[in-house]
Amino acid sequence: MAARKPAQSFDPGDDPAGFDSAILGAATGETSESVCRPSRWYEVAMAPPMAADVLGRDSLTVAELVEEVSWPPFQVDVGLVETAGGVRSPQTHDGDAVALLGALAPDIVLLVADAGLGTINAVRLSAGAVGGDAVGGMRGRASERGQCG
Repeated sequence: MAARKPAQSFDPGDDPAGFDSAILGAATGETSESVCRPSRWYEVAMAPPMAADVLGRDSLTVAELVEEVSWPPFQVDVGLVETAGGVRSPQTHDGDAVALLGALAPDIVLLVADAGLGTINAVRLSAGAVGGDAVGGMRGRASERGQCG
């Protein structure tokens, strides 16, 4: 298994051990830098293209992010790509997560949602956006300790 995060944003004071790329890397035995290229780390907690603008960085495109996703040299049975925000959240200056997923052409899309009021609606709207037959599902309620049950 390997994981990739095409771009990530965070507050400058955040602990790097809590970055999405660090958590994914710990789960897959990879470095944070392998999961997300440091050039795609944005030190302001906003959607990646908005963060790039605020930081005065170059625009980013879906094609660039897709080209930058690289997998380990060994056979990967499960490759996970985590986007930023929801399926309609901007990932680049020219596309949202739906556009990025379309370009990556995954075998399956897994939606992860908060448990609570409005979740069924949010999942159904998101599933419709990505193509409902390509969606896997999870259910459960996170406990105060962060565990699902």
